[in-house]
Amino acid sequence: LRLDDATRLQVGRIQAASEVLARLLEEGLAEMIGEADLAASGPSHVHLERFLEDLSARWRGRAQEKGLSFAIEAAEDLPHVLTLDRIALERILSNVFSNAIKYTDAGQVTVRLSRNADDALIWAIRDQGPGFSQAALEQLFQYKSRPEDAHKSGQGLGLHITKDMVNRLGAGIEVRNRDKGGAEV
Repeated sequence: LRLDDATRLQVGRIQAASEVLARLLEEGLAEMIGEADLAASGPSHVHLERFLEDLSARWRGRAQEKGLSFAIEAAEDLPHVLTLDRIALERILSNVFSNAIKYTDAGQVTVRLSRNADDALIWAIRDQGPGFSQAALEQLFQYKSRPEDAHKSGQGLGLHITKDMVNRLGAGIEVRNRDKGGAEV
C-alpha cells in the first residue's frame, strides 16, 4: 500500500502519539490501583535519535495544520542514549510544544537541543508568537494562573504540570520573551 506524503505524516503522528498514550495509561492505571511504586515511570533508556524523530513526526504535522513550520535542531555532540524519566520529558515537551504552536499565528516553532559546559542537556523551544504579558510571567507556573486578559482558550494548567515534571526530572526551566518577538522556554 502506497501512501502520499500527507497521509504518511499523519500515520507517523498517530504512531508516536499512541506510544505516549500507552505509557501514560500504564502510569495512570498503576496509580489508580494503588501501586504507586509502579506509577512513577522512573528512568529508562531513551534512544535520542528515535525520540527526536517521534517528536518531529508528532508535532510537525500539528504545526503544518496551522500553517507553521516546526524544526528540531540537535547538536552533533549529543549522547545516543539518555537515561531519564521518558514520561516526564514527554509531558514537559508536549505542554511546551502545544503552547508554542497554539500561540504562534505565523512563522515557526524551533526546538534546539544542545549541551552546556556541565554536559547537561538544554532544550530551547522558540516560537514567533506574541510572547508573555508581564502578568502572565509573574504567575506562570502557578495552578490555574491564566491572566484574565488572555486572548486564547485554556485553563493555565499546562505550565503548572510542566514545572512539576521538570522537578520530577531534577531539572530547571526558564521562560523569557525574545527581543524580536515570541518566547523561549
